[in-house]
Amino acid sequence: MSSRVHSSDDFQLELNDPFVNDGLACRVRFAEDASGRLPSKEFLDQLKAERPKEYATALRYARLIAEHGHSFIRNELRFKNLQEDGLYEIKAHQLRVLCYPDKTVDPKKTTWFLLYCVIKKTDAHRPDDVLRAKRLKEENDQRIKSKSSKK
Repeated sequence: MSSRVHSSDDFQLELNDPFVNDGLACRVRFAEDASGRLPSKEFLDQLKAERPKEYATALRYARLIAEHGHSFIRNELRFKNLQEDGLYEIKAHQLRVLCYPDKTVDPKKTTWFLLYCVIKKTDAHRPDDVLRAKRLKEENDQRIKSKSSKK
């Protein structure tokens, strides 16, 4: 499969396209909620016009994860393990993209799911944001299990 790399300028995916990047090391996809929506995609689409630098930075780090793996990003100012049920965050100024790795989609290649985005104005995450990300993770995992059981 060829690599699907999108720069911030050509990042025009259809709403139902769950791929952000299919790189050499990993895949990066938008997580789906229980209704099939892509909350992080919807947020990023709105953000593109309002905060283009944060938008471009978030996409650049998602692309780096896909091409090189998450351990390639050693700067905790840009990518951090939240120590919350396997959640991580991609950081771009005040923008935080909460995400998690999954090996059930393809055991040979980790898939990173972008769960939820938030503009964070304080150091700590609001508990509601972390709870929402955990709920979206559960919903996305259920959708993965449901799709794989239909095969």
